[in-house]
Amino acid sequence: MKTQTKILLSSIVSNTETNSEGVKLFCVITKAIRNEESILLEIDSNMTLSSSFLNSSLGEVIDNYNLGILKTYLKVQTTKTQFERINTYLNKYNNAYHS
Repeated sequence: MKTQTKILLSSIVSNTETNSEGVKLFCVITKAIRNEESILLEIDSNMTLSSSFLNSSLGEVIDNYNLGILKTYLKVQTTKTQFERINTYLNKYNNAYHS
């Protein structure tokens, strides 16, 4: 891995409710994976991540690569509650579609 880039989620998307906004994050993550660059994604505590947003971003990365690759290239900095929600989502998504 080359470098780690810190990115504010709010600088990529205007909201975290829609599939189209999730695709924006998906594009950033896949570009980083292709370039072997790690991302530290900072998520504001007041952002609520909808399932549509998560499916179109993190879920698509799992579908196109796998959970291990996602965890290698994406680190998340947020509140404990938000982090636990994301982690639960990732594990449930992976178990539902890739077990």
